[in-house]
Amino acid sequence: NNISSDEKFCFNNVDVIIAPTEFVKNEILDYGVNPGKIKVVSFGVNVDNIKKDFNKIGRNLNFCIAGALTKRKGIKYLLKAWDSGNFNNDKLHLCGKISPDLKKIINTMSNKKNIIMPGFIDTYNYFKKCDVYVFPSLMEGSSKSIYEAMNRSLPIICTYESGSIITDKKEGFII
Repeated sequence: NNISSDEKFCFNNVDVIIAPTEFVKNEILDYGVNPGKIKVVSFGVNVDNIKKDFNKIGRNLNFCIAGALTKRKGIKYLLKAWDSGNFNNDKLHLCGKISPDLKKIINTMSNKKNIIMPGFIDTYNYFKKCDVYVFPSLMEGSSKSIYEAMNRSLPIICTYESGSIITDKKEGFII
């Protein structure tokens, strides 16, 4: 247990702890906190009730991820998969700030021409042109960008550690 005395004091002396996902709740439980103190309240977005016609999805897909694109977000694994040859007809939109070490990896990739790096974007409008949202984070409380992508009816591919609210094989896939 690598928890500070201040955190222990807080956990022991509060009535309720709000966690954004079950993943965060489980991390807090690892510190011996009474499970009855922890309530899960997910993040949210303004809902548009937009529905995409997934029968039209086939080849030439636009995959995207948005956020601070660092190793912690699992981007190096996404780039490895992207460079496998399975996505030569697709585009990968890396939206947000990309760390210099990941830019070096991208420059060595065989299909780097299929990677679009628009920088910071307005997810509300940008996600309209995307087909699949990918979020392979290694550690996340809960990514608001997943909620934003779901609001645009994008199927989600994410990790359990991304703190997502999706159900595997329903709104997407947990990898």
